Amino acid sequence: MMELLVSEAVTEKAWQILAACGLTVPTYLSMVPVEGPTVKLDSDTECLNITSLVNSAHYQSDHQTLQEFEFHEDMHVRLS
Repeated sequence: MMELLVSEAVTEKAWQILAACGLTVPTYLSMVPVEGPTVKLDSDTECLNITSLVNSAHYQSDHQTLQEFEFHEDMHVRLS
């Protein structure tokens, strides 16, 4: 598997453009937390007000639903 590396300069330029439409914002590296989140998101959470880990079961369920939807939409297009 080929690993794709992006330079820090390219990352910073994209961050400036995407984060604030070119306005001055703190650097990307200064915004990335040193340690990852330790709190796991509950499956019934409706509001994200802290950085948290994704609930794996909920994520897999949503992911599978979206894959099935995409498959059926593709079949509608091909067969209609």
